[in-house]
Amino acid sequence: MYKYQSIAHQILHLIEEGEYEEQIPPVRKLMEVFGASQSTVTHALQHLVTMNQVYAKANVGYFVLSNNHKEATVENSYDFSTASTSWTDFPWENYSQCLEIAIQNKKTELFTYGAITGNEELKDLFRKLLEEDQIYTKNERIIITSGSQQALHILSLIIMTRKKSILIEQPTYSQMVHLIERLQLNHVIYSRDWNKIQIKELEKVIQEERPDFVYLMPRLHNPLGTTMTEQEKKSVLALSEKYDFYIIEDDYLGDFEGGNRYQTLFELDVHQRVIYLKSFSKIMFPGQRLGLAVLPESLLDDFQSFKEISDT
Repeated sequence: MYKYQSIAHQILHLIEEGEYEEQIPPVRKLMEVFGASQSTVTHALQHLVTMNQVYAKANVGYFVLSNNHKEATVENSYDFSTASTSWTDFPWENYSQCLEIAIQNKKTELFTYGAITGNEELKDLFRKLLEEDQIYTKNERIIITSGSQQALHILSLIIMTRKKSILIEQPTYSQMVHLIERLQLNHVIYSRDWNKIQIKELEKVIQEERPDFVYLMPRLHNPLGTTMTEQEKKSVLALSEKYDFYIIEDDYLGDFEGGNRYQTLFELDVHQRVIYLKSFSKIMFPGQRLGLAVLPESLLDDFQSFKEISDT
């Protein structure tokens, strides 16, 4: 073990013991404590930074990256006026430090538009995140978007330019309805039951209208809050193969399900019929504008073409 590694290990131990709670002592003080040179101590601190144990503030010093969370306070009322994360509860300090590190490591990329499909390292992380939910795919099929709303907009443009049609439920996500109305998309409405999807009635509408895309929110439906059963999901997938249409699976609240027993339509799909959309707005904040789309290979070229125009 190198001396800087030994010092880093000792500093980490002191942090765990509560000796260093917020700020790490100055470099000169650490040089005295560990009997090491300035470069060795600095190397040890930088090593802890890369381990995400401490962070540096320019011209100030090094600070402990806290993993502690304040205990939740019990209140008599709940604010349902917004679906966004409360800014008072968000770990701003940790987020700010992550941004600082990212800017330092990727500062040259700030002056370019970047890859159309998104940063490859981030896509790789997203692929691993999806795998935790039993969603397996290749990086090539993942496209990072400015929130799920951009993905819905691009898909709507594909539908419009291909002169295709889309089926939506009623009720459904209000922004999807507004998007269809403003782009004047050719659309079909299926009036669903408040508690479940009536497969026979859905098939009847699909058989008569022959939509090319079907927009669904299988998990924690907006605004109903319902979740499709396994049988409903399998039946819808069977219909997509029988009547040759794509399913847009908007999984915007997937992170709130808990556990990994739930199977997405994408996970059950074996014919590349499902377009899977995920948003990070609800677990982070809408201003982050971060989402992803996992697309069938047959739609990749068109999606990337429209995204290039949208991004530049």
